[in-house]
Amino acid sequence: MISQQGEVKLPLSVTVYPLTLPSTRNLKVTEWYSTGDFEKFYGIKEEYSDVWFSMLRKYADNMAEHRQNVFYVPMDVVGIQKAVNGRLSFDFTRFDQIAQVFWDTKKMDYLETGEIARFGNNAWFSPDIILQNFKVKNIETGKIETLEGKDVAPSLLASFESHLREKGWLSKTLFHIKDEPSMHNSQAWREMSAYIHKYAPDLVRMDAIETTNLLNDIEVAVPKLDAFGTWYESYRKAQEKGVEIWFYTVGIYQGSLFPNKTIDMPVINSRLPLA
Repeated sequence: MISQQGEVKLPLSVTVYPLTLPSTRNLKVTEWYSTGDFEKFYGIKEEYSDVWFSMLRKYADNMAEHRQNVFYVPMDVVGIQKAVNGRLSFDFTRFDQIAQVFWDTKKMDYLETGEIARFGNNAWFSPDIILQNFKVKNIETGKIETLEGKDVAPSLLASFESHLREKGWLSKTLFHIKDEPSMHNSQAWREMSAYIHKYAPDLVRMDAIETTNLLNDIEVAVPKLDAFGTWYESYRKAQEKGVEIWFYTVGIYQGSLFPNKTIDMPVINSRLPLA
């Protein structure tokens, strides 16, 4: 080490332990991706074209190579049509096509769906959680209409659950209701969860959460690390009752006690979650 005051030599030794990562993956890992910038980054203008799916396959292979075994498919790729009599029908072709890209890696174990609900006024601090609206093609006019969630969700949920069962994907699908419910809207989340469970009782419900007030209405709870640390005993008790517990990190500093992946933190903090 050299400085203006002079030169100092310090002894340094490094121990490198032999480590072979097994091909079997015992940790469930998901890292959400986005296709929204395919045009910006790769010049791919036509969504769902051959070149679009070629790039998606590159994403899937890269995720699999880095030991991710859970992937995401948005619910808005499900096609919805309304007949003259008002009856709704659902086309899962695009959903299946996207999912199959990831299944074809042979290294994915679970499928995550997009959300079906949203915060009131699309604001995180709202106490309300309501169903999203849906774009629906009117078969008679050929036009796209917007229908309220209450007019679509019951038949969509039942059809979706039935489709997953037919594909053999039901037991490995994780269904999102609304990401990151907290103390102030946990009751609204529970009501929405019960609503969805009514029409699709075999869907496995999963969300990132920041509260313990909904642990009786979820199958896979994913607390943020600081929330997990704060209410550790409550999460442990829920786990003993059969709730599966994951954890997640976010791109903000949560204190030195909690590992994170932000680039300006000590490298050890981003390594600890995988230790």
